[in-house]
Amino acid sequence: MSSLTPMDFGVDTLDAIQLLHKRGRYPQFLVLLYSAIDTLGWLAAIDEWATGASFKDWVNRYMLPYDDLTCTAEDLWGARNALLHTATAESKVSRQGQARQIWYCGKGRSRELLDQKIGARKDVVPVRTVVLLRAFAEGTARFTDAINNDGLLADRVKKKSEHWLHWVPPSEFDGPAA
Repeated sequence: MSSLTPMDFGVDTLDAIQLLHKRGRYPQFLVLLYSAIDTLGWLAAIDEWATGASFKDWVNRYMLPYDDLTCTAEDLWGARNALLHTATAESKVSRQGQARQIWYCGKGRSRELLDQKIGARKDVVPVRTVVLLRAFAEGTARFTDAINNDGLLADRVKKKSEHWLHWVPPSEFDGPAA
């Protein structure tokens, strides 16, 4: 029977996210990214369950030191809720003015076109997908370093990760995974 370690989870998730990003599967890339932040935030949290606070705390502590990320933890929380619940950029927190909508772009002309579309709007922030990916990758590395240097965090992460999904992988006699 197999189970994930936090390091396995980080490496496997980054690999899957990068594959989706390279193939231009942006909504799927973002769903996986936001789900992973939820999971890592839960691992770091003292609370028993993942919450908006655990998501935003993890983003603030581990992702937002990445200087090129133009959004806030609240913006990312709103974007997560919008995407996961309605596949849109508008969430309850953005509608209430507590977060900006995130509109995603690539580089060069993509960013120029998005900036023109946004214009003077203050309720929208452009975010390059590759910058978001890099911020998450660096955040995951910072989190791993924190686990290695903080015994209390390491104990909490170990205890919580023991509850992760377990599975029996297919054997070589089963043929392709079904």
